[in-house]
Amino acid sequence: MLHKVKQWLGIEGVKIEVVIAEEFDKKTNLINGQVRFSSQHTQVVNNIKFKVIEKYTRGREDEMLVDEYLLGQGLINGPLEVPAESTVEMNFSIPIKREYSQMDELEESNFMVKSIVKLAKKFQNAHSTFRVEAVANIEGTALSPFSVKEFSMK
Repeated sequence: MLHKVKQWLGIEGVKIEVVIAEEFDKKTNLINGQVRFSSQHTQVVNNIKFKVIEKYTRGREDEMLVDEYLLGQGLINGPLEVPAESTVEMNFSIPIKREYSQMDELEESNFMVKSIVKLAKKFQNAHSTFRVEAVANIEGTALSPFSVKEFSMK
């Protein structure tokens, strides 16, 4: 009985880990990586949903503003069997589309004002962080395992 409850809740079930590069070129339009599955018991993964999200922060303390933008998403349909006490790896690619602000476009297009734009961004405390989120739908469980991996764009 306890084993069935643990399986339904995903305890001792499939663990998921996203493996990507720490840094990508800001002109890239594709995020490539791997997803690793491990489990104490044999399980079946029905599908994996991926999202690439940009978190844009600006301002300081009480005046801080945060926006999140969905840059891309993907889906890998299963079934994929994860054997007990072993690791299964799967490659993935997610196409992304970034939106650039006028400041970013000005910074990239004109090397003369590049340092001024960087100074203005620093003054406004404007910066972006990026992350890939992966959620796996596991057969026979109520709670889906997930993994979040942050990366930067240079």
